[in-house]
Amino acid sequence: RDDRRDDRRMGDRRGGPGDRRDRDRGDRPSLPSASANAYKVGQPQGRDEELKRQVQSHLNKIAPDNIATIAQRIVDTKVTSSEELESVIGLIMKKALTEPHYCETYADLVFKLKSEMPEFPSESGGKPVTFKSTLLNVTQNEFEQ
Repeated sequence: RDDRRDDRRMGDRRGGPGDRRDRDRGDRPSLPSASANAYKVGQPQGRDEELKRQVQSHLNKIAPDNIATIAQRIVDTKVTSSEELESVIGLIMKKALTEPHYCETYADLVFKLKSEMPEFPSESGGKPVTFKSTLLNVTQNEFEQ
């Protein structure tokens, strides 16, 4: 009985059922087949979904000390239309509203993005659609709801 206590303290090195040496021999049971409703990693369906996924991924990693890095990564997603710009700003707004303790961080991110995001021609031929004008529209729409 004293020997067993010593083995537990020192780590029993004799092996036993399920010992790593048994697993390395290839005596593994086969995996069960996947069910019809098993989780599968989805592939983005189109540019808009891919853009949202990328931006959301970057926003999930934001902290006060990496704002410049995250801003550059968002710029690198290459927003190509005013609709995509509105989508990006909407994601930032949603994160800022759901995480009030990071509100200042998101405000700093918006300030950084303001000068780096592209402008797009207006559909009506008027003033170009800028980051600032889109941010104002998204903010107004959010608070009118």
